[in-house]
Amino acid sequence: MGHSTHIYKCMAILLVTVATGCAATAERRTVGVGVGDRVRVGYSCRLPNGELAATTGKDAAADPSVPKSALFMARKGAVPLSLEAGVAPAANPGGPGFEDDIAAGLAPALPGMSVGEKKRVELKGEAVAGLAGNERFLRMARVRKRPKEMRLSREEYAAKTGREPEVGRRFVIDPAFPGQVTAVSEQEAVISFPLPEGGEIQTPFGPGKVRDAGDRYEIEIDAQVGLLVRSGPLVGRISEVSERDFTIDYGYRFGGETLSCEVEVEAVEPLKQGDHSEPTRP
Repeated sequence: MGHSTHIYKCMAILLVTVATGCAATAERRTVGVGVGDRVRVGYSCRLPNGELAATTGKDAAADPSVPKSALFMARKGAVPLSLEAGVAPAANPGGPGFEDDIAAGLAPALPGMSVGEKKRVELKGEAVAGLAGNERFLRMARVRKRPKEMRLSREEYAAKTGREPEVGRRFVIDPAFPGQVTAVSEQEAVISFPLPEGGEIQTPFGPGKVRDAGDRYEIEIDAQVGLLVRSGPLVGRISEVSERDFTIDYGYRFGGETLSCEVEVEAVEPLKQGDHSEPTRP
């Protein structure tokens, strides 16, 4: 075999290898999601009026120009959601919350998608089976009490905030009614809660009028029947209001609303015994 012929054959083998490698890479980039695959997804869900209800996107979460609904709470770290394709996640011991219901709704839509593919998924606010009485309805007082001043030992303050007290530092128990550290001694920190400007705050259950009640404040909530509300992981709708209290109905997922979600497969890792490779990425 001549030297030149040997070179040509080597080049041909190299070209085939490169082409095969490119094909494999292309195939890997468009790998299909199968039932049981561990998938990382990004999503944004909106109410019918276009307001953002939930998202894994940091930009949308932080952008004040993006209209957000009463259901919206920024996810900690805004990291992608990890799901098992086609399989609803196991319910939390305390019962499913808002984001759990979103995850359960998105998981069945993932099989057959490809890495980098986006899909619009509609999640309906269906009735939650098996809820009755105290499990479904929560009655809350319309008037809340808040201190004008709070004194905490330095240890208590550090345990609650993870930092040492410092004059001027913001202190939050209720985001609607934050306080501020006004004095610090060797033993304690003093936190004051000033009367909000205009005497009104926004609560998760409607606007609240703040009045001075001597040694404390009282907040009277203007709750309205039909208002969509979120308290922690739970989403419901105010179903009844009296002079003294109001009732929230948690009997429907998403408070009975329909969510329009755009979901994108960001990475997928087929579940194979002994396979600990990194998830496929586009």
